[in-house]
Amino acid sequence: MAEPHWISYAGIVTGVIGSISGIAGMVLGIVSYRRTNRIKQMDLRIELRRSVNKVTADLDTLSELLPYADKSRKAVAAATGNSGALVVWTTAHEKDSAIIEPYRQSIKAMDTTYDNLTPEQLEAKLSEAHKLSLGIQKLMDKYRAALASDDKERDRLKDFYSNLGRRG
Repeated sequence: MAEPHWISYAGIVTGVIGSISGIAGMVLGIVSYRRTNRIKQMDLRIELRRSVNKVTADLDTLSELLPYADKSRKAVAAATGNSGALVVWTTAHEKDSAIIEPYRQSIKAMDTTYDNLTPEQLEAKLSEAHKLSLGIQKLMDKYRAALASDDKERDRLKDFYSNLGRRG
């Protein structure tokens, strides 16, 4: 028996269709991969800009908090007559105040155009911004706790002097 010729043509047609769909799938995969990488880079750039803005704002807050906390601590020390603790405080405060300018320089170095950075470079800068944020937050917590302690000490002194006035 003779084989029909149409079966060989059907095999050729389905093979060509399969090849075309395979090549089209590969091209679409490459396009999707590139698009995903661009979106990832864009997300990293946005996150880095947010982090730099937050660190800048936190550093401005810390710059205002340090002198205020120093003034508060000196006033409480003058009221209590505790000059030994004030010496330790002043040393720590000067050390912490000296950190602000290097932090500002680090932030300025990060606050550039991020358009031509690779995802790895963006991740490194984001990590650096997070590290700065943690350092600034630690100092802010320290000085806020010092202010809270000063407020408690003021309340204690106020109670002491008001009770002293009632006795006399």
